[in-house]
Amino acid sequence: MNSIKLKLTVMTRVVIVFAILFATVLGVGFVGYNGMRDLRYSGDEMYEDYFMSVITLNEITKSVNEMYLAQKGHIIAPNEEAMNRFEATMAEEQTGIKPHLDKYEETVDPGAETAAFMSYKEKLKQLFEINNRIIELSRSNNDVEANELSNGEFTRIYSEMRPIIEAMLEANIEGAQKQAAEPVQVFSFASNVMFGILGLAVALVIASWFYLRASVVRPLGAMTRAMNGLTEGDLEIDIPAEGRMDELGDMAGSLVKFRDAAIDKQRMEREADENRNLTEKERAEREAAKAAEAATLNEAIEALAGGLQQLSEGNLTAHIDKPFGEGLDRLRVDFNESVEKLAETLSEVKVNIDTIHSNAGEMRSAVENLSSRTEQQAAALEETSASLEEITSTVKSSSDRAQEATTKAAEAKSASDSSTKVVADAVEAMGRIENASGEIAKIIGVIDEIAFQTNLLALN
Repeated sequence: MNSIKLKLTVMTRVVIVFAILFATVLGVGFVGYNGMRDLRYSGDEMYEDYFMSVITLNEITKSVNEMYLAQKGHIIAPNEEAMNRFEATMAEEQTGIKPHLDKYEETVDPGAETAAFMSYKEKLKQLFEINNRIIELSRSNNDVEANELSNGEFTRIYSEMRPIIEAMLEANIEGAQKQAAEPVQVFSFASNVMFGILGLAVALVIASWFYLRASVVRPLGAMTRAMNGLTEGDLEIDIPAEGRMDELGDMAGSLVKFRDAAIDKQRMEREADENRNLTEKERAEREAAKAAEAATLNEAIEALAGGLQQLSEGNLTAHIDKPFGEGLDRLRVDFNESVEKLAETLSEVKVNIDTIHSNAGEMRSAVENLSSRTEQQAAALEETSASLEEITSTVKSSSDRAQEATTKAAEAKSASDSSTKVVADAVEAMGRIENASGEIAKIIGVIDEIAFQTNLLALN
């Protein structure tokens, strides 16, 4: 582990930290993308499985009501032309119901909804058969029998179909409500994950600061203390960062050379003591040379100590311009080169730390934007569920108005076939039919609005 650590330069450490933070940003983006994709798929599934099923049931109910009203109109029709018109309407509605049944069957859920749908199809088949018999009786001028069959068996089967279709509507509404709850869960999960990753990113920024402080700032301070110890004569002091393969290692190498030079100075002093028996002239010459060497060495020590003191105070432009004596000038050159490399490295560290802070701000902005968009989509899905309940209420209201038209038509038939009152009641019944058609048109408008909102949701 230590051998690997020694091979990492300061710049390499900064690059590794930045790469980890970049991977964290990608993680936030990936989680946000998956959350948005799940929300979109949930909206599409709700539209295809439940919205379209409600629309299809509404179309089937509308066609049955139109056929029922046309049947009553056929019974009270005053002439052949009116009968033909009502028969054409019934044939058109019966033909239009089949594709709607096939479409609904594609999305029906297994279980209770399937059983209800099959029962509804069987009732609808019986209703068509009875309707054909009623038309035959009406065309044969057996209006009384036709009306009895219409008010009797036809109405009974029609009434039995109403709770079945209401059950299917309730099943689709319940399914849509369950589906609408899924985006909320997706949003909650995505938010928790993204905030967790964001917290991890903040922790990594803090950890990166402590890591750089431990691997760069502290070793630099330790080297300053070592240099002060050397200046005070402590030649046994350990040089920190010795052997490192980075810029701090280069500076430590310079300090080791400085310490070795001081040790050589002590050795020369010991040798001088051993040569006390030399002649005064030789002693004087040796002492002069020793003094010169000592002065040169002290000058180098003071210059290096001053440079390191400025470096510990944060002055990365500290240089030693005055050359040292022979054999020591290499120390000055190495010191200047090490300071320049350290200044360049710390400058790059500052740039990368600024970039890290900037990316952290962008991550927080992206998370807040994603949360806002996800909450808007959840609100749109809740509005869609409310629209489904409005459609169900409108379909039930349309069925009640059709029943009221049946009662009025029966009362009109029980009066005189040729009287003016029959015609007036028939006109009134047709007016209600027109009103019912208007209500159905409103339903279709609501459904179009739902489809438009859903398309907008899918586009988002």
